[in-house]
Amino acid sequence: AVVSTQSTWEAVVSTQSTWEAVVSTQSTWVHGKQWYQRRVHGDTKGPEIRTGNFVDGKEYVVEAGTVVTIHTDPKYKGEGNATQFWVDYTNMPAVVNLGDHIFVDDGLLDLEVISSGINAEYMGGTEAGNPAAGLYGVVKARAYNTAPISNHKGCNLPNVNVDLPALSEKDKNDLRWGVANGVDFIFASFIRKGQDIIEIREVLKAAGDADNRIKIIAKIENHEGVQKFNDVLKYTDGVMVARGDLGIEIPPQKVFAAQKMMCSRCILAGKPVIVATQMLDSMIKNPRPTRAEITDVANAVLDGADCVMLSGETAKGKYPQKSVEMMAAIALEAEATVQNQLLTKDIVTTLGANVKTDEVIAQSAVTIAERMNAAAVVVLTNTGTTASLVAKYRPSCPVIAVTGIDQTARQLCLTYACFSAIYDMKSGKPTRTERVEMGVKRAIELELAGPGDFIIAVHADDVTLGFANMVRVVIVPTTEAN
Repeated sequence: AVVSTQSTWEAVVSTQSTWEAVVSTQSTWVHGKQWYQRRVHGDTKGPEIRTGNFVDGKEYVVEAGTVVTIHTDPKYKGEGNATQFWVDYTNMPAVVNLGDHIFVDDGLLDLEVISSGINAEYMGGTEAGNPAAGLYGVVKARAYNTAPISNHKGCNLPNVNVDLPALSEKDKNDLRWGVANGVDFIFASFIRKGQDIIEIREVLKAAGDADNRIKIIAKIENHEGVQKFNDVLKYTDGVMVARGDLGIEIPPQKVFAAQKMMCSRCILAGKPVIVATQMLDSMIKNPRPTRAEITDVANAVLDGADCVMLSGETAKGKYPQKSVEMMAAIALEAEATVQNQLLTKDIVTTLGANVKTDEVIAQSAVTIAERMNAAAVVVLTNTGTTASLVAKYRPSCPVIAVTGIDQTARQLCLTYACFSAIYDMKSGKPTRTERVEMGVKRAIELELAGPGDFIIAVHADDVTLGFANMVRVVIVPTTEAN
């Protein structure tokens, strides 16, 4: 589930096969009016390693000291238990060495490699075998701790050069399916460098997304992704700080610094950032989170996250609705403590004077909104770019994006403070004045503005095309007749 700063939520539907789809239920309503547009995300598998199925689909407990056999032969794919399981990385026996650690389920289970080779008794060297000849390698590892294990859990090999491609053939097929079925976002797993994003974009284009309408969110989950973050940020449309795998791939005490670095750089780049994983983890089993978890969610909001995300809490937890409600309540409480005026000033100062015209317009709109204590900023936009630029400067009031493109409205759901008003383009685009009025009406519907309030309108003039170059002040009518 993803909870944005306006407290939306979504359910995760996993097929556990070739595609993991994230479908937004958009369940936040105000007096019978829906606040948001539904959107669909496709989550690629990427170069990740997962366990197979366990017997009867049950959860098994691996006891500390137990020697566990890790198979790569597909015949063991559904034979997992407390002493053996299958992984989908055929070359694992060749890349691990004695003493290496294999972390399962975000490090819940720690296994230390004691042997690796073509058969369970092989004790020297490492090799993957010859799958084409029916010879598959195995890894034997001793459990360092007692922990549960079950179907499709992620496996991490810290400090091991995993030779999986950034984009498998399965991922390419999933991307093609996403284009054909109109997904709004691709959540790209285990992104390591900018070239990974370029490859995904090329597949999307070849599948029919020639105008780059589908947005790519890079999930940063390993050391290389952190090291090359600037390169990734240059090409991606947004970022997810996926702290579960990241906390295994880098020292866990460094995760908070990586999170703050990525959030701040995304803000300056004007790209949405999602903070995810284990945010309210205890609510998988308990109806209330720990105080430390509450503080973690609040700190993510204060770091500048556009969204905070739930995972196991809503995918398999006992209290999915309570988890969402708690996450939303924390986010709203944390937002109330943000000094937006100071934040805007810091962003403007950091970026300096070398900014383009559309950035200057966005800065001006936010500054005027602050000075006039405006109820909202109404932005006329086609692609959502101008609305994102205004949101980049973190206004203290909501941004109402008025657009005739449904997908733009859906995609802006991930952007800080953005709401949307959609008009029908079948009979042509309404006039500029009509569209501004639509934005004002939307603000009133959502109870964000009332009679006499100031609203800042951002749009292009009659001759300019391509970007906004005008900011003006609109007063909400005191009566419907006006």
